[in-house]
Amino acid sequence: MWFHKTDKVGRPVSIQHYGAVNVPEIYKRITPERFWWYIVSMTESIPREVLPAASQAAGHQIDGTFLIVDLKGYS
Repeated sequence: MWFHKTDKVGRPVSIQHYGAVNVPEIYKRITPERFWWYIVSMTESIPREVLPAASQAAGHQIDGTFLIVDLKGYS
């Protein structure tokens, strides 16, 4: 999970390619708990780090993100 630039109003844009995620392969290298810890910790960083930085860059309050979800190949 990461952000790519911003949209026209300054919201951070995140593109999620869920179809490209091979969960069984991930779980061969890390535990499910570690995987979900990463997801939760990244999500928690949005209001704490990402939105304040986006607000500062935009010069006004940014209260959300813009999410694009690519499900091609997701099963």
